[in-house]
Amino acid sequence: MKKVSFGDVEETIVHEVARRRKLLTGKPEDRIQSFNDAYLDPGKSFTPHRHDDGEELYYFLEGEGKMIINENIFSVKTGDCVLVEKSEAHSLKNDSPSSLRWIAVRILL
Repeated sequence: MKKVSFGDVEETIVHEVARRRKLLTGKPEDRIQSFNDAYLDPGKSFTPHRHDDGEELYYFLEGEGKMIINENIFSVKTGDCVLVEKSEAHSLKNDSPSSLRWIAVRILL
């Protein structure tokens, strides 16, 4: 069993602009590799990247923006859930006046 409290985890910066709290991190052999609470400030975006070893599930908690997966660009908002499949290039852009916040869970396949 693992338990973590949000307030006990320091915020870090990833992809040069996104801020996150890595709430849980798995061992190399665990299927669930990480559970992150993250956000992007208005007007920010990060460079596309991919995970060749698994999938990443995004659940949007606040705000709205654009998600880019491979060549596809689509709107995301509070309550949306997006599964980024293995090896898909993906990024986010916050083109709104408020923060875009999400939970991301990375799962090894």
